[in-house]
Amino acid sequence: MARGDRGRGDAGAADALRGHRGLTAACSGRVGTGLQATTREFGSALGVAVIGTVLTSRFVAELPADIRAGHDPHTVAQALAATTPDRAADVVAAFVTAADAGLRVVGWSVLVIGGLVLLESLLSRRRLTHI
Repeated sequence: MARGDRGRGDAGAADALRGHRGLTAACSGRVGTGLQATTREFGSALGVAVIGTVLTSRFVAELPADIRAGHDPHTVAQALAATTPDRAADVVAAFVTAADAGLRVVGWSVLVIGGLVLLESLLSRRRLTHI
């Protein structure tokens, strides 16, 4: 084998390795992007579910007993349909109180989870610097 042939063969192997590294990096990037998108969608769905559940349960609990009595309303529209127009302010007040409670639950949850993520990040960084 001539010296020039061996050089081209080595370059071909190096090109193949570079191509493999590039492909691996591209795949890792796509996996990371997919994981991030999935996590974001899961968090959004979970947030909507939590706030919807808290809002609905608080709304029903805050409605005056006479509005809840025979109709079991779970939405503002159902509650307004079950009462007279002069009681609309009671329905709106119940909704505002429920929305306040739902947003507070989500806000506190995000704050606590964010604090835990920050704490884990600091602890893992400390572990890496002591190795």
